Amino acid sequence: MTARGLRAEFESQGVPAGQAVVFDEDAAVALINRAEDEYVAVASVEPIPEKDLLVYRAPDRHFLTELDRLHSWRRAREFVEILSGRGLYFDVVLESPLATYLARFRHLARNGIGRGE
Repeated sequence: MTARGLRAEFESQGVPAGQAVVFDEDAAVALINRAEDEYVAVASVEPIPEKDLLVYRAPDRHFLTELDRLHSWRRAREFVEILSGRGLYFDVVLESPLATYLARFRHLARNGIGRGE
């Protein structure tokens, strides 16, 4: 599954915000969980107050380290949970599955896992 496919799967649960579709906290966590199931890293989670939905502009770039990718789902869930109950919407930005798999492969290779050690 691609990042675009995952977002399309959840689009009906979202709210238009500028040129993006954003999600309430329950839908955001569900999308994050589904991304983890499909091994698609969460590049960022941007909180948006309801009053800013019409003018929201998604960030252009997201930089992740290998460890960021491998822990992105837990961190994204924790971030949404910290902001829970404030009436915010969340732009959940997903990364390509290939980048996530490559990060995992490099991490395992560097740490000697899979070489009989």
